[in-house]
Amino acid sequence: MIVTSITSGLGNQLFQYAFGRVLSLYHNVPLKTDLYWFQHEQNTSHRKYGLTHFDVQAPKATWQELDTYIFADTKWHRFTRPYYKRIRIEERGNKYDPNVWKFPKHTYVLGFWQAWRYFADYHEPIRKEFQIITPPSDRAARYLDQINRGASVAVHIRRGDYLTNPTFNTLSPEYYQQAIDYLQARYEALNWFVFSDDMPWVQKNLSMPTTTTLVEGLSDIDDFRLMNAAQHSIIANSTFSWWAAWLKEKGNRVTIAPQTPFTHDWLWRGDDLFPPHFVRL
Repeated sequence: MIVTSITSGLGNQLFQYAFGRVLSLYHNVPLKTDLYWFQHEQNTSHRKYGLTHFDVQAPKATWQELDTYIFADTKWHRFTRPYYKRIRIEERGNKYDPNVWKFPKHTYVLGFWQAWRYFADYHEPIRKEFQIITPPSDRAARYLDQINRGASVAVHIRRGDYLTNPTFNTLSPEYYQQAIDYLQARYEALNWFVFSDDMPWVQKNLSMPTTTTLVEGLSDIDDFRLMNAAQHSIIANSTFSWWAAWLKEKGNRVTIAPQTPFTHDWLWRGDDLFPPHFVRL
């Protein structure tokens, strides 16, 4: 059995669940989740568990099952085995780790696992479980109807906590303008839908096409639903918009991502996060 620890915001939760699912499929064993973090004092941001909105199939691990992994993770076990052969394995960095395919088939995994290579061969089973089962709000349904009427682009602009986070670059207006120009040069009659936690900044700093709708006042899951429904995407350096784009059906779709999403390549490279079919600008 694989047990995956689920923590943090929705985008991170999707990565953690998907990684656990990949390991369970790779080893042909069941998957269970550990949701203790959401009731723990470590959850200082008061994040909520969001995977109930999706058709995920892994049940929650019992305390007895979790104790099995905790007590098996002894000092002797950690001293005598390489990290990738232990009972409880914590991610060692943000870069792709080929040793994950050596993990035992009965393992507790803890980390974020944000490298596209982990999921490259498992798009369809992951996409199946990440179908949204929560009905849209009335307002979201109206936006969804607009998105489905023609060629559409979801533009995600995240600022907020990124302004003080030393890991993430705050994406410039130039990035978004280049992305807009890229799509306009290739497609006609696009309808643009902007999602942001800082709409005043968007209105002040970006010159959006006239066929632009600023999407406000929706829940996270409705924002995610609409971003996923759009034909094309301009994403932020955000796991939230990463998943909304990655989960799209294959076809005539373009996803544009930032060339330099992080402040230090040695710590975390965009090449690990973004798959080759994302256009980097």
